[in-house]
Amino acid sequence: MAVIEEKTVNEVKKRIGKALEIVGKFGSVVGFISRVEPAKVSEEERTITIEVPFKEYLESSLKGYCFPIGSFIGILNPLTSTVFLAKVVSVKRSDILAIAGIPAIHTPPSDITSLLTPLTIEVELLTEAKISDEGVIVETPIPAHSPIDPQSPVFKPNPDFIFEMLNLPKEGVDLGNLYVGGIVDDSVNVKLPENILYQHTLIVGTTGSGKTVLLKNTALSLIQNLQNKKPLVIAFDLQGDYMHLNIKNPRLEGEPVFKPVNTLTVILPVTKSFLENYVKPKLLEKLGSLKEVNIAGIVKLFYKTLIEEYFRNTYPEFKVRKAKIAYKPDGSKAYVYAITVEAEITVDNSKSECVVNIVPWSLNFRNIGYEVRNLLPIFSVQAYNLIPRVIDYIKDRHGKLSIGEFTEKILDKTEVRGRLVYNLERDLGLHRETVNHLYRCFSILCQTEILDARLEIEVNGGRYVIVFEEPNYYKLFTETENILVIDLRFVSMFSKSQFTETVVVYRILDRLFAWKNEAFMKGIETRPVFIIIDEAHNYFPQAGGEINKDVVERMVNKITRLGRVRGIGVFFATHTPSDLNDLIIQLTNTKIGLRSEEKVLERIGLKEFRKELELAPEGVGVVKSPALRTHYIMFKSYEPQTYHKTYV
Repeated sequence: MAVIEEKTVNEVKKRIGKALEIVGKFGSVVGFISRVEPAKVSEEERTITIEVPFKEYLESSLKGYCFPIGSFIGILNPLTSTVFLAKVVSVKRSDILAIAGIPAIHTPPSDITSLLTPLTIEVELLTEAKISDEGVIVETPIPAHSPIDPQSPVFKPNPDFIFEMLNLPKEGVDLGNLYVGGIVDDSVNVKLPENILYQHTLIVGTTGSGKTVLLKNTALSLIQNLQNKKPLVIAFDLQGDYMHLNIKNPRLEGEPVFKPVNTLTVILPVTKSFLENYVKPKLLEKLGSLKEVNIAGIVKLFYKTLIEEYFRNTYPEFKVRKAKIAYKPDGSKAYVYAITVEAEITVDNSKSECVVNIVPWSLNFRNIGYEVRNLLPIFSVQAYNLIPRVIDYIKDRHGKLSIGEFTEKILDKTEVRGRLVYNLERDLGLHRETVNHLYRCFSILCQTEILDARLEIEVNGGRYVIVFEEPNYYKLFTETENILVIDLRFVSMFSKSQFTETVVVYRILDRLFAWKNEAFMKGIETRPVFIIIDEAHNYFPQAGGEINKDVVERMVNKITRLGRVRGIGVFFATHTPSDLNDLIIQLTNTKIGLRSEEKVLERIGLKEFRKELELAPEGVGVVKSPALRTHYIMFKSYEPQTYHKTYV
């Protein structure tokens, strides 16, 4: 019996000795699992107590590291050849009198040596993995569940160990660097793999939390890290932030992680008020420069005026090198398709050369037909279903009309038995309330001023018209180099309706899905598309008031559930998820929380991180995703990689 005990003791000594030899591959030893506290692992609890000798504690403190809450700790169990990654959940320092249970007689300062006690740390086990005799991790880390022996060495893990034990994705979109214990570890990158991006992402954060910077950096990361697939990133832009993805950040120290893009393609929705009250007066001022007034001269003045005003409202300082316009003349009328501008943009004496393709955009009611019902989520279910019949009825009687003319025809009346009734009521059997509802909805569409927008110039007795329509979407989605910005700034400034931006967003998304779906049904592979929708609650709200939940959720389903298998990934962002449609929260498998209030975090399932996020610094966030072994990780996003107007 004694021989067996001696062999066992020798084996244990051998294993402990071997562990101390190889533990240095994973990090620096700082302590051991406590001998006085049971090392218990159960379904309910995975908290272990660690003792760090005072010497190691002091040395770490002098280096500025004091085992902060949330930081990582490594453990090597010699008897099972298992390594663990754990997270610090509490730290405790005790005077020798407290440990001995003796009341203090003197007030400090007294015996300084009574401070020379171990640091006690409680850690929550995260993952574990088996190692070889050479100290190599030989299996994919799994959630921790194995026993841990007292006196097992504990170490401050190096970046490679952390990366491997967290099983962090090596490829995909970069979110930033690992953030643990209030410290940024710039040697560990946090990424989301490409496949999880098609299961969609929801980002929440209050003003100043770094949401826009994260989204802009994400756009650049998608382009750079997935460049072999030539992805298209579509950003719906309310503030002009994404228009700066082509400009270097002059205040960024060192080499950027992501470089600015060389070319931007911009959809510029134009409203009637924008053309009439903003562009036209400035164009008329320049009419005197024309030697001969004709449609070609008017078009030339138009694109010069538009470039000048657009760039002045977009870039701090610019110089146009070259510009050209694609248009089709038709007598005294011209159809404008695109304006290509080569320019030099200057910020803080830093110059960036770029190409901006501007595509003026408007809807032609005569062309979109039944699809008009998909532009706004305010048509009732009954009205939505009746619109094709109503359109055909009015078209058969009056031909193709503009949106304004069509709207007025809805209220056409006829006297029947001494009483005026709506023609739609008489001939189609519609209820009077339904006719009034249709008129109200189409009136709202008229107020958006985004349908049938055109610029009319009368000079010297002549009338010249510049017409704006939708682009060839197939060419737009296949030939745009990498970034397509939908610039909504002027829409929000020059419109009488709160729904104008929604009309633009829904139409672009509808045409994108139509292109993707047609290719999918034919078995044709298309480039991946990633959509960035900030302030998503504006476009996909909860049902209530005028909002028809069915129309909202039909669009959400298109771009998420159906878009997933067609190579569409969506990044939704908002600061008020309580106003966001429930379906988006259900269909986004990855949630990212930046600085937010508790109720905001609770809405998206991140309430457990309220202590970390309620007062988090700018750019610090939690990502919760099935792509991560631990399901969540904290990160700090990179500094703005391109010019950011609130940054410089």
